[in-house]
Amino acid sequence: MKRTILSLLLVTGFIPTVFSQVAINTDGTDPDSTAVLHLKSTNKGFLPPRLTTAQRDAIDDPADGLMIYNYNNHRLEYFDGQDWRQLFQQTSGDVICGNDFYDSRDNKIYGTVLIGSQCWMKENLNYGSRIDAGTAMTQNGSVEKYCYDNSSTNCDQYGALYQWDEMMEYNTNGDQGICPEGWHVPSDDEWKTLEGNVDGTYGVGNAEWDLTGYRGDDAGYHLKSITGWGSGNNGDNSSGFTCLPGGYAYSGSFNNGGATAYLWSRSTNSGNVWMRILDQGEDQISRNSMGKTHAYSLRCIKD
Repeated sequence: MKRTILSLLLVTGFIPTVFSQVAINTDGTDPDSTAVLHLKSTNKGFLPPRLTTAQRDAIDDPADGLMIYNYNNHRLEYFDGQDWRQLFQQTSGDVICGNDFYDSRDNKIYGTVLIGSQCWMKENLNYGSRIDAGTAMTQNGSVEKYCYDNSSTNCDQYGALYQWDEMMEYNTNGDQGICPEGWHVPSDDEWKTLEGNVDGTYGVGNAEWDLTGYRGDDAGYHLKSITGWGSGNNGDNSSGFTCLPGGYAYSGSFNNGGATAYLWSRSTNSGNVWMRILDQGEDQISRNSMGKTHAYSLRCIKD
């Protein structure tokens, strides 16, 4: 009955002051004396408005505290008077591993995963201003990024691609590079630790490489996402690392998107840099030394 009366009042546009407190339930109980709106149920939930990011951003002058469910990132969000933020999110510096956090530089949200004693981001970094692959990255005071096929949509899905010097901020920011505060670019040894934690053949503390440059039998399989890899060669993502095949950029062209992931380390090797490759055709992970002008993905690790 209360619900019917409330609905009629809403339709007519008139709500008298006697209804300053509202209860919505199936048992007819009054609202709690401290609540303006009291929802009560034993078998149903509260469903907020569900919007895409584009629909959310089209809201004209949203109220401070307005809340929606975002279809694109599957998160509850609220407006803080200036920006849309994820409900219960943390900043990069105070994140508890396993929780999401937002990068305060651009308010992008990243998941985190604890693998062994290491805390990794669950997505590749997507920070900076997009430039076309034919344009060289330069030390100009602004972080630049490539998006596969020059499409921002691919940056949203796979993360950005960076040349090594740009990623390391031209050695002006130490190990942090362009990672958020409290995070840094992984070293070659930190990659080896990760591989030892997830590989079913050698295990923790035995991250040795065979002569082909491959790591064990299945480290790549456990790091790759369950969907998203070409030819059906997905991983089982038992690690939670959720690696996707972002491809790479080099000399103005893009290659192997949807098939292969290329991930930087900060560790140099005779002028080149140690990096990792996960391929759709391999359950292993390979370690190579490549030139700094290639543009690869960046997965940050917590300090």
